[in-house]
Amino acid sequence: MSSSENVQRKPQFSGKKEDYPLYKMQLEAYLVEANCAEAILESFDSKLPASETTVLDPTDAGEKAQKEAREMNAKVMRALILGMGKDKAMLNAIAMSKEPGWGGGKAWKVIKELDRRFSPSDTIALMEMEEEISKIKLGRNDDPETIVDKLAAIQVQYGAILSDEKRAAVVIKAGRANYASTITALCRLMQKTEGRDPTMSELIQDMQSEWRISDKGKKSSGDNEANETALANAGSDKKAASKKKCYLCHKKGHLAKDCPSPNGGGRGNGGNSNGGFKGNCNN
Repeated sequence: MSSSENVQRKPQFSGKKEDYPLYKMQLEAYLVEANCAEAILESFDSKLPASETTVLDPTDAGEKAQKEAREMNAKVMRALILGMGKDKAMLNAIAMSKEPGWGGGKAWKVIKELDRRFSPSDTIALMEMEEEISKIKLGRNDDPETIVDKLAAIQVQYGAILSDEKRAAVVIKAGRANYASTITALCRLMQKTEGRDPTMSELIQDMQSEWRISDKGKKSSGDNEANETALANAGSDKKAASKKKCYLCHKKGHLAKDCPSPNGGGRGNGGNSNGGFKGNCNN
């Protein structure tokens, strides 16, 4: 594989907060494949030598391990640098990872700084996540599966794992306006047969079954098709009109029904220019 192909395989970070969770997951997967995943853990620091320039004896088991750790750190730092582009936040994170004796930086410090900037695990972040969850809505004609997609996106964004109870509660809150009877029936059934509340998956399954067999799903699909057809027809009419000549005023660019001169550009008698009857009808 060429060096350019190796560069392309390295995860790229846009510098946007919403893209960081995906970037970190891709980076972790890349490092696992490269057998370097431990280099971004803070505990890895204990395996590094005192400095980048420390002379190590490869015949000594302990110093050999330190040498390998130093090489692993350098490899991960290269991956981070090649994946940061020109983003200022990444450049700052690289700068913050440097310390006396480690001018090239430590990979685990880069990740720690990026986590602090883009994925804070504090009370404010928890509040922000709860606010995002509270915004989850389900329209009358929306597929209930969209609730799952929205929850998954929030979990990725904040690096959180919501409990089954929390997920189920979000589904009930978002779907109760349009699926109250379905939700109530399922809750009663699960309590009666298994002595528990339904899970998110069970709720979504029953809600989606109703959505598919009712007018909700059909209407949603029909509305989309109708809108697409209307837009296509409007575009076709406009395109056709631009090529045709109006038979009233004989100008191109519009049809007779849209003619700005309904009297045929002032020719009189309905725009008759074909040499027909020009007198007055007494009948």
